Amino acid sequence: MAVPETLAPPAADAGILSPAAPSARPGPRAWFVLGMLCFVYVLNFLDRQLLSILAKPIQDDLKVTDGQLGLISGLYFALFYCFISIPVAWLADRTNRVRVLSIACALWSAATVACGMASTYPQLVLARMTVGVGEAGGVPPSYAIISDYFGPGRRGTALGLYNFGPPLGQALGVAFGAAIAAAYNWRSAFQLLGAVGVVTALAVYLLVREPRRGGWTPAR
Repeated sequence: MAVPETLAPPAADAGILSPAAPSARPGPRAWFVLGMLCFVYVLNFLDRQLLSILAKPIQDDLKVTDGQLGLISGLYFALFYCFISIPVAWLADRTNRVRVLSIACALWSAATVACGMASTYPQLVLARMTVGVGEAGGVPPSYAIISDYFGPGRRGTALGLYNFGPPLGQALGVAFGAAIAAAYNWRSAFQLLGAVGVVTALAVYLLVREPRRGGWTPAR
């Protein structure tokens, strides 16, 4: 006797009411996970913006030229970010995506703290490259996690909300980075915001549950 084709839920407690219906409403857990992932994405861009926002005090303190600063914020960062994102995506497809994301967030946040502790240009270059390595692991596992928490009828909305992260991160980077630097110094801005990211990475690891892979794919 043929078994009717059904859709399995992404996880028993993922908050999906009816996986058989593409428009099933996600439950509170799915929205909580989306909020956590969006906050991580905000931090991703917030930390990335600090270097350009605080360029002048960094140059004055470390005696860095415009060309050297451009290499840090452009070429050096982009090389690691672009090339590392591919193997990280491969790893996320084959291992625990929540763990990959939390490790990546902890890595770029710790590297952001290291940027604030750099006393020479080579130290700043190394810290900034590490930020690029970590941030390369933010988006690929997040997209995969969202796709398994939200069904086809809600996935576009979820991904749209998730992509509010970059503009929010850029705006908050200007606001908080400049405010902290004005109140204390540029090093404090990197250290404080990086520390927030480390705590967030721990929260992701402890509070976000790995969803079942392909839970919205029709059973064969």
